[in-house]
Amino acid sequence: MNNLLFAVMKINGLTIYKGFIIGVAVVLLMWVLPWLYTFLIPASGGESFIYYSPYTEDFITRDAEGFCDFEGNHFSAAEADSLMPYFFYRQLVADGRMPDSLFGEAVDSKILRRESFTFKTSPAQINKPRTPLYELLDAESGRVDLQLPNDVFRLTDNGLEFITAETNTVNKEKSAMFNSVLHAHGCTFPIRLIAGNPSVRKAYDNGYLLADSKGKVFNLRMIKGSPAVRDIILPDGMQPQTLFVTEFDNYRQLGFLVSTDNQLYSIDNKTLKLNHIDIPEYNPQEMPILIMGNLHDWTIRILTATDTRYYAVSNKDYSLLASRIVPDPAPTGWEKAYHYIFPLRLSLRTWQTPTIFPRWNVD
Repeated sequence: MNNLLFAVMKINGLTIYKGFIIGVAVVLLMWVLPWLYTFLIPASGGESFIYYSPYTEDFITRDAEGFCDFEGNHFSAAEADSLMPYFFYRQLVADGRMPDSLFGEAVDSKILRRESFTFKTSPAQINKPRTPLYELLDAESGRVDLQLPNDVFRLTDNGLEFITAETNTVNKEKSAMFNSVLHAHGCTFPIRLIAGNPSVRKAYDNGYLLADSKGKVFNLRMIKGSPAVRDIILPDGMQPQTLFVTEFDNYRQLGFLVSTDNQLYSIDNKTLKLNHIDIPEYNPQEMPILIMGNLHDWTIRILTATDTRYYAVSNKDYSLLASRIVPDPAPTGWEKAYHYIFPLRLSLRTWQTPTIFPRWNVD
């Protein structure tokens, strides 16, 4: 009897073990096989070059024959250089074809380089896990180059708390000094949003943008060791959703703000007022964005789940100059087959976040 019971238990144990191994193998195959399929099949076309031309008042792109617009007109490389002088100014200078002025403004290579910038972000970058410790650079330390501080700060329910790195102790005096200045400007703790760029590889430092518990926004910098706080002027009723600090060469923008109704604003570095960028919507949690700015206009590209949206806005007042919505190409036969072959798939990451975590995808 004991031998029979032992044999039954052994068989059941082997069955459970085999079932476990089979289950793990199935789950792994549901991850590996779809990944291998997408790795081996021909990839769809990549990102296209598209840039606004102030002369055609529309976008110019590339096709198999070269440069063209959306109306089917084709241009030689030299013609495209002249139609997009703010982008191809280096080529125009090299060819000796760069005019002294563009649209009534005197220009040279130095001016065009200073006024050109690129801003790019995505949901994965925004949602990337971060250590909640922040370095506040001294914007006017007296040194030629920006220097990393010897402390960091963290956000608490009662304000900012500075920690000396060498001793790992709270600097109560510095913390109280910064919190008192923030409190004097009407900041209500805790801080709900924070954005900054604590890199020393830049020409200047704009510090941090902070949104308090009531939605008020402040610019916090450190100047010669002391706190410097500026109030960002928000329209009545506006609530910030996402903040970005920028440090472009022209010093014009302090950063960008996205409101909870998915409207994009530029923060003026001098007046601290918001300037609405005249595009329909931008949801930073779902849409990657690219902005290419120059002295005359900005070309903005926003990716959605179904299309790519291009906008051109004026560099002066951010009014809309042109727009195009390009639907995503129809799926290829390989891509259609993918969803039939693998109706249930396991993935470890999504385009919305770089965090590795098992997720089921069901068609």
